[in-house]
Amino acid sequence: MSKSINSGAFNRSAADRWAAGNGLPSLKYRLASPRKIMIAGTSIDAGYNTAFPSGNAQGYKCAPIRRLRDAIRARGFYAQDEFFAGTMGYTTASSFQSFDPRFQNGAGWEYNGFSGATWSILQNSTTTTPFTYTPDDPTQTFTVWVRSVAGTGSVTVTCGAATKTVSIQQTPTDFIAITLGESDGVTLGQNTYTVARVSGTIQVVACWARNARLPAYQLLNCSASGARMQHIANSADLARPLYFPEQILTAGDEYWIAMGPNDWRDNASPIESLPTYRTNMESVLDRRIANNIKPRVIIPARTSIAAASIANQDLYNAAIREVAASRGAPVFDFKDRWGEHADALAGGYMNPDPDYFHPNWRGAEDIGQMYAMLALAA
Repeated sequence: MSKSINSGAFNRSAADRWAAGNGLPSLKYRLASPRKIMIAGTSIDAGYNTAFPSGNAQGYKCAPIRRLRDAIRARGFYAQDEFFAGTMGYTTASSFQSFDPRFQNGAGWEYNGFSGATWSILQNSTTTTPFTYTPDDPTQTFTVWVRSVAGTGSVTVTCGAATKTVSIQQTPTDFIAITLGESDGVTLGQNTYTVARVSGTIQVVACWARNARLPAYQLLNCSASGARMQHIANSADLARPLYFPEQILTAGDEYWIAMGPNDWRDNASPIESLPTYRTNMESVLDRRIANNIKPRVIIPARTSIAAASIANQDLYNAAIREVAASRGAPVFDFKDRWGEHADALAGGYMNPDPDYFHPNWRGAEDIGQMYAMLALAA
């Protein structure tokens, strides 16, 4: 039974005490409006190893961003998580399909890595067989970002009887967005969307399904195994899978950065120099701010790879804080929540060594809960 509040004139302090006693947010904390949140992280936010010890089959359901969706919904807001970028670092289409079976591969579509990048995209130069994407939630709007390697080609996007074929005429490095929605005859439901090559060497960088009529937190997980700050820093390079926030986000939306471990860990090759890392981070924040997109910086959980990496970790994390402070970007450090790696491991949040830095399903659950607090804050 809930505790009562005295009748009569409104009393802010009494209302706050009543809210706290019933597990509700205090009135002094204004909840934010639904918006788009793009998360640019590493394999941690992609959800790698969160299904441990059963492997990564359907691991997307355990990933921090899916847990974020669930936590937002539990607080009375609607949220959707029906987006993927590239193959999130998986080096075959079949392994990505195992991780996220909303995606079902078609013959001819396969992993293709970018030069200088460690993640991947989907490419087809041989068949007209489509791949399919079936969101968990009811949707009626679907966008796919594509390009043709030679600058020309065509793609067909279909949902039921609704279909759209687009001829691509663009510079080879740029991706274009193709959207299929209500104006094309798509109705709200448990839809399956197909993407088929018609001609050219077609590359797909991302897919996003949503209910465009319903105000919701749209969670756009652009994380990938092996991702580094340099991969999202070049404002002119639309060919990189993790770089296209301005094609999706608008003023007031948020861009969360959760980079670091792949830049400084001593088993990475090569280590990103600290001055270059700072410059890249400044570039990312400056571009978001210039477009009135709100950046938020996440410092991932501590690792235990090796002594040299621990020293690097402290230096790079200090640089993250300094750069974020210089741009007025809020920072959340998981060390403040979980402590050192040994503390997080003892608390049951991390996979056992020799994993070194991936949270398990319980850690991913807690990340999602913490992210929800950040997302719902005004």
